[in-house]
Amino acid sequence: LPVKGIMSFDTADLDRMEANNTLTDVILHEMGHVLGFGTLWSRMNLISGAGTVNSVFVGANAMREYAVLTSRPAPTPVPVENMGRPGTRDGHWRESVFGHELLTGFLSGATRPVSRVSVAAFEDMGYEVDYTAAAAFALPTALFLAEMGILGNRGPMDTCIIRRTEPVVLPPTAVLNR
Repeated sequence: LPVKGIMSFDTADLDRMEANNTLTDVILHEMGHVLGFGTLWSRMNLISGAGTVNSVFVGANAMREYAVLTSRPAPTPVPVENMGRPGTRDGHWRESVFGHELLTGFLSGATRPVSRVSVAAFEDMGYEVDYTAAAAFALPTALFLAEMGILGNRGPMDTCIIRRTEPVVLPPTAVLNR
């Protein structure tokens, strides 16, 4: 695990982030990367499918917590960000699933909680953790994600495409079997 790390911030953004109450969350998010969140996953064999449309985190503890979060009976791989540049892709929780959770790749939402899934990922990396420190968190609904603008930026392989056909219009004299 890291014994030293460096975080760099663009000083031009600091005043804006402080004014809109995002600076603390940005610092906490970057501290997570210094500790290895997303930056050590490959080395630790904690990510599967990196670079594909379905990269997932496969640590046992995070999979257990994700199963609880999604009401599944068995541990389930955790969706990892599959969009964006190399600095975002494969190093964060998937924004279209986790919404405004602190360790997604995009700063969104009025609050950015740290979920038990994130705490568990740190345990999977080898840290001693305290699950009671996690914030209350539920996965956002599709409506919430759409209203945040998260679901609109998807490629054709990630989107269900419906090809609309012209409807068949029955004449007024048609009789339907009831």
